[in-house]
Amino acid sequence: MQVVESAPPVRNEPSRAELRADIQGLRALAVLLVLGFHIWGQWIPGGFIGVDVFFVISGFLITSHLMRRPPRSGRHLAEFWARRIRRLMPAALLALAGTLVASRLLAPETQWLNTAHEAIAATLYVENWKLAFDSVDYLAASNAPSPVQQFWSLSVEEQFYIVWPVLILLIVILATRIRIPVRPAVFAGLTLIVLASFVYSLRISFSEPGWAYFVTPTRVWELGVGAVLAVGLTIRSDRDPSAVVSRKGSGAAGLAWLGTMTVLVSAFVIDADTPFPGWAALFPVLGTALIIAARSSASGLSPSRLLAWRPVAAIGDASYSIYLWHWPIIILLLPAIDPTPTQWSRSGALVLSILVGFASKRYVEDVFRFGRGVSGLSSTFGLAAIGMTVVIGIALLQISEVRGMHSTAAPVIENALDDVDPCFGAAALAAPDGACVPVSYQDLVPTPVDAAVDWPDVYWDDCWEWPPFPGLKHCEYGRPDGAVSVALLGNSHAGHWLPALQELADPLDLRITTFLASECTTNEQPVQFDAQLKADGCLNWAEAARSEVLAGDFDIVVISNRNVHPAVGADSEQESMTLLAQGYRDYLEPFANAGVPVVVIRDTPFPGTSIPDCLASNRRDMDQCSGRRAQWVPFDPVVPAVTELGGSVQVADLNDSLCREDECFGTEGGVVVYFDDSHMTATYAKTLAPELDRVLVERGILP
Repeated sequence: MQVVESAPPVRNEPSRAELRADIQGLRALAVLLVLGFHIWGQWIPGGFIGVDVFFVISGFLITSHLMRRPPRSGRHLAEFWARRIRRLMPAALLALAGTLVASRLLAPETQWLNTAHEAIAATLYVENWKLAFDSVDYLAASNAPSPVQQFWSLSVEEQFYIVWPVLILLIVILATRIRIPVRPAVFAGLTLIVLASFVYSLRISFSEPGWAYFVTPTRVWELGVGAVLAVGLTIRSDRDPSAVVSRKGSGAAGLAWLGTMTVLVSAFVIDADTPFPGWAALFPVLGTALIIAARSSASGLSPSRLLAWRPVAAIGDASYSIYLWHWPIIILLLPAIDPTPTQWSRSGALVLSILVGFASKRYVEDVFRFGRGVSGLSSTFGLAAIGMTVVIGIALLQISEVRGMHSTAAPVIENALDDVDPCFGAAALAAPDGACVPVSYQDLVPTPVDAAVDWPDVYWDDCWEWPPFPGLKHCEYGRPDGAVSVALLGNSHAGHWLPALQELADPLDLRITTFLASECTTNEQPVQFDAQLKADGCLNWAEAARSEVLAGDFDIVVISNRNVHPAVGADSEQESMTLLAQGYRDYLEPFANAGVPVVVIRDTPFPGTSIPDCLASNRRDMDQCSGRRAQWVPFDPVVPAVTELGGSVQVADLNDSLCREDECFGTEGGVVVYFDDSHMTATYAKTLAPELDRVLVERGILP
């Protein structure tokens, strides 16, 4: 086989002294932007673009190394991966193990299970995919951030490190066989991949932003921009573009300044509402590429002078470890020390993150990266496997502990519901003052750990339409041949009334059919989703559900909704509520015209914070998980709509069975009321069955 272009002379990776100071400074800028966003997000709303800066740098450096000696065999690939393992995995595994232990000691027990699952995903470098699936899972999306979420970007990079050299190897083999120059062939091949990834990123960022943010295909182009730049700089020169290079003059300095300002402005202009990574990601990505391409000398007026400043370069050297440790420090340690963080404690978290990062760099990263004890392939891969096994083992122990807590929940809840206790659940609100003794944390039913998964059956049976609402799913509950047919229609705040209806099914002979869609209101007014496809799908679903319910000859229609999305075209919350009220009126009018008995249950209280997490964090003072009724009970625009409409459509307000006169609670009658930040536990909903029955009878809907 003839080789058209010989590989450049084999040499080791650039030593620490040879690394470009401007790139190390860029790493410092990237990690400080991320820390600033996580600690002072209101001041640096787009600081998360620091991750995009890291992606470009990683793509550039890795491809520079690969092009210095392109892989030509399986052993070359193994050697490359072994270097990556020694560079990245020891510090990562230590951070994961430490975070799992700290989570067990500091985090509320309601968060242990999710943290353990994410730690396993992070250990296997698929955390970004787990978060992507969670982003489109309505229940998982409400989870508190886990202390290992920062591993999503490291997972993207690790997947890149696995696949990228294989792609380059295949291109090199193909170029060699068809006898074309290797570097131009690699440049062309990688450019096509970058373009394909960018187009996919644009498309998905506007149709499913949550998914797009995390998945690897939408991020490959960012790493690929750095990679293409690295290959382009080697086409005419064999000199390693990742090693020290200085270009003096105003042209290089101007290019570097343009790139620096583009990155900095992006951090303050882009925010969480920006579809990302779409067009907006071009700014931090191309800004970073400009700085790298400028190769500006650290002299004169060049920004490289600041980037090469020793303290900045030191942070850049330790940026990987700082990034690993900053998030568990912010999520676990900071709240444990200061539950309501001040500017001083936030600043302390920043300083501690940097100091721990320096220690991890010195005593973990450097030891494994430059030490001689683990330089062989077998020892590298063997130790990596052992380390991963240990971390996964710790996570599995934590999962086993939580599952053990769940195993005793069902019979306890069943026995409590079977007992006719006038102080259990919602019944306690009707008891005379002082008649019911306060229940301690240990005696709550369900426990906060169990409450977090005490969902209505529709969740377990997957009886929801999820965005973008392509179909019309429904399920049946209660008595299959029940004499009274009930349609339960709405979004998740209709779904959490199902357990109460199921409690009434046997005594009232009910057959219940669900028509439920996550986040979508039964309203003719368009609302603002994060993608137009979802907004259109919601309107279509609501119309189709109404048509099927009207055609179904139901005896009773029960409707309830949480108004989570503002109305399209509204400039204020008040205007949004006015538009939604009119939309509800228009939606319900066909029911009134047909004389169908409809009960619209006014929306229930909205605590706005996870009640199980709150209770687990405040065992001795559960009143911390209560709130003013005026703040928790939302205005529901369906009320004025039904009042105006009248006829067979009526409103039922059951919030007196969830709150006292001025205050609402996270627990009532020894029962945890909510399984997250707004949805009732199935257990508490069942204790509301007598009250729901009374309301239906009073309104003449039930005999």
